Amino acid sequence: MGRRIATEFETIRLALGGKDAEELLRRLREAGIPLYEHVLKNGDLEVGYSALHNAFYLRLIQERSFAPDDREGRPEAPVRATVRYRAIGAGQFTDGRLAEVMRRLVAEFRGEALMKRVYRGFSVFYHYENGQVVRIVERTPAGERIIFERRPRRPAFADGGPEEASRAAERVLLRAEVDRWLDRRNAARPEEIPAIDARLRELARRLIALEG
Repeated sequence: MGRRIATEFETIRLALGGKDAEELLRRLREAGIPLYEHVLKNGDLEVGYSALHNAFYLRLIQERSFAPDDREGRPEAPVRATVRYRAIGAGQFTDGRLAEVMRRLVAEFRGEALMKRVYRGFSVFYHYENGQVVRIVERTPAGERIIFERRPRRPAFADGGPEEASRAAERVLLRAEVDRWLDRRNAARPEEIPAIDARLRELARRLIALEG
């Protein structure tokens, strides 16, 4: 596998509480990213960064909800406002450290994203849902192939007796192993990735057999 040329986040979507939004901005600043910040007339916040082939933007859309601040349900109770944010954005990085910062934020804030790693002659797409990789697809001029796909989870211990409980426990262990190998892939050198992908495909086949 060749050297990575760039990492692109074609889409980024995060759902944030008020404190989560503050934490997100703090984490970006701590990573040494000189953010620009712009407050729009409607109260939304745009943040971003652009320098030397590295750029991203996030728009934090403010959403307010109102509810009586009274557990007893009195009609005269004061109204409490709750502020949340939807963050949407995109980015492109040639700096691997900055790309890793963004990937970790998507994972830790349980976001959705489509991340593309660009190599000479092909690209690898990572689909994130709820902060987890659910699909990895390699795309070349000749076509595409699925490297890894995570199926929707069944309840850990469904009704079905000891045999089903044993299968459920094995699924939990396999999913944990998948997560470890995905972490290894993110930190791997290019020459290590084919062997990791082979292991991921094997684990995916075993999960499909258990969940089929």
